[in-house]
Formats: sequence, structure tokens, C-alpha cells
Amino acid sequence: PELPAELPADSLAYVGVGTAGSTLQQSLSGLGGLGSAVSTAFLALVPDQRPSALRRLLPLLGKETAVVIQSAPGSPTSAPSPPQAGLVSIHVDPKRVKAALAGKPGGHLARRLDGTTLRVAGDPAELARLSRPQGSLDTSAGYSNAMVDFSTTPTLQAYLDVKSLVPLFEAAGLAENPAYASFATEIRRLRALGIVVS
Repeated sequence: PELPAELPADSLAYVGVGTAGSTLQQSLSGLGGLGSAVSTAFLALVPDQRPSALRRLLPLLGKETAVVIQSAPGSPTSAPSPPQAGLVSIHVDPKRVKAALAGKPGGHLARRLDGTTLRVAGDPAELARLSRPQGSLDTSAGYSNAMVDFSTTPTLQAYLDVKSLVPLFEAAGLAENPAYASFATEIRRLRALGIVVS
């Protein structure tokens, strides 16, 4: 996968979808129910008027697309500040994207097209962080360790920085869940998790 090289090194999580020679929608269709769940997750990340704007973008997305979660700027990951979500798609058709977006309102989504890479975020500040990352995810120790045994070309790939995400979820109320409390000690020992679907 090429996408991890386009994502910020401090990404808390990402879900990437795509296979060579197919569009995002074709890849999601090939995943059946899991693909439907991922598509729903794309749309659920953006509130208010944004889902309709994101739906307009879906047919334009390229052969690899990812939703990436970043910690809020200027705050430690242990703080209860909500994380921020963005979308990156590579190998898009720039002419189609420009034509489709010309004169169309973004629905409060910030968008940037660099060559054949499309980036989308909730506001310009988030987009700037996504477009000018300090280092890339594929060079981070957490990502490298989580994905070290995966050599196949995936249809879906996911990465979770568990060590950084757990404090966020616990601050949001997960710590009060009895089912979670039963495994909390073991979960807190995890550093990162990688998932691949071929």
C-alpha cells in the first residue's frame, strides 16, 4: 500500500481501502458487509451538511483511500479533546475531481488536490496538518511493528495506535463500561494493532 507514506506520522488510526485496478466503490463492494460498514464509517465521520458533500466525493476517489484519525493539535493524547478525522485518496483523476468540484459548495469540508492526491478535512487547519505532515506513518515505529508480518497486498488495511487511543476513549466514558473494565489492564498493555484483509 502507498497510502501510509501520505499520512502523518502521529496518526492515531487509519482505515485504508483499495485494490490495484479498482475504484474505492468497487473495492468496498467486493468486501460485502464489511465494505458497507466502512462506507458508513466514512460518512459518519462528518456531521451536519458534510455527509452530502462527502457522498459527492465518493465516486471521484482513487485506487487507495483512507480515513485517518489525528489527535487535536496542541493537546496531549491523554486529554479528552476529541480527535480529528480526515480523508486521503491517491491516484484520483484530477480532471474529473476539478470538474466535479468546480463551483460546488464543500458542505463545510476543506479540500485540497495535489496532483493525483485528494485530501479532505473538517476545516482548513485540519487540512493543513493532513497536507503538511511532520514525517509519515510508514516510518513510525508503532506502524512498522504492527504491520511487520503482513506482506500481502490488502483490500483493507487498518492501524490503531492503541496506546494513544485508550486514554481518549477512557476519558470519553469507556472506562465506566463494565465489559471494558474486565479487560482494561490487558488492553492498556497494547501499543499498536494492525489489521489486514486480503
